Amino acid sequence: RGNHGRVLMFETGRDNNQLIRLYSQACPVPAAASFSQDIYRRMPNDTDFTTFLNAGKRGYNFSFVGGLAYYHSPQDTPGNLSLRTLQHYGLCVLPLTARLAQADDRVLARCLGPGDATCFTLWRGMLAHYPSWLAHTLALMTVALFGLVLARGVRSSALRFRSVAASLGVSALAVALAAGIGAAGVYGLVRYLKARHYGPFVIGLPHEDGLLLGLLLGTAAMTLGLRTRLLGCTRSAERLAGALVLWATLTLASTMVLPGASYLFMWPALFGTLALLISTGGRTKQRLLLQALLTAVPAPLLLAPTIVLVHQAITIGIAPVSLALISLVFCLMPLCPADIPPTGKTAQPNSDSPENSEISFP
Repeated sequence: RGNHGRVLMFETGRDNNQLIRLYSQACPVPAAASFSQDIYRRMPNDTDFTTFLNAGKRGYNFSFVGGLAYYHSPQDTPGNLSLRTLQHYGLCVLPLTARLAQADDRVLARCLGPGDATCFTLWRGMLAHYPSWLAHTLALMTVALFGLVLARGVRSSALRFRSVAASLGVSALAVALAAGIGAAGVYGLVRYLKARHYGPFVIGLPHEDGLLLGLLLGTAAMTLGLRTRLLGCTRSAERLAGALVLWATLTLASTMVLPGASYLFMWPALFGTLALLISTGGRTKQRLLLQALLTAVPAPLLLAPTIVLVHQAITIGIAPVSLALISLVFCLMPLCPADIPPTGKTAQPNSDSPENSEISFP
């Protein structure tokens, strides 16, 4: 649907754990995301593959979604098809077809075994996948671990409850403002530029990618500015703990409602919780850099390609969701790099401060 973009394997049918494994092994440049199947199941859209699903069959459904304006239009011609997309189609489908043709009865029977999979493209040519039962277990363990770390921090006074609550409130405010900015931006662009729109699908908007990038950068700046101004007197661990409440909540909610999408929230929440746990120890430069990596890397690594893919599929009309996700990502970002002590130094309590658990550096 469209004329460019990477080819996504977005649907298989239920009990796809071994099908995903075979696809990962056969395709040299796999691209898949388990959240796409969960979402597509809830949509009224059909493809030719739907006929096979209704007959109880399983398989692989591929699509590319960039260039919605070309879909079912006079410009939807072979000459306007991206050759890179065509090449990726061949790299996905031909090796997989060959692997299935060469498979014996034992391999085919294993492919039809029970159990779903959670999967996502971590990097070019690297498809992460694991059974859905493990995804559920990891999600529950992440939420439980965060609860334990948070409770221990509050009980030991390493985390002040009011400061954590303030961070949670500011983070929620930033996410709500981001969604509002996205909705207002889309509405204004559609009205001013008179673009066609069908629900969230906006067609014919000029420089759409640049407009989205501007909205994303503005949201990032708004989130960092809001947290810096309103949470300047709180400790870094308290700011992180408040933001992680949102991530842990979304991990639990997605596990129950959209299990294929839980990885988007679970991995950042897990690494963020580990960073929060580390923050209870000494604050050397190496320890603080490790905390920064644990909070600043996983969320962008997972959500950046997801936002690009969703934007291609649903156009800039999905900006309220994209901007809310970007705001969530930047809620995890460290705010005070200047707090990093010199190499080898460990922060000591400041006896002059009324808060004897505050940290100062020589």
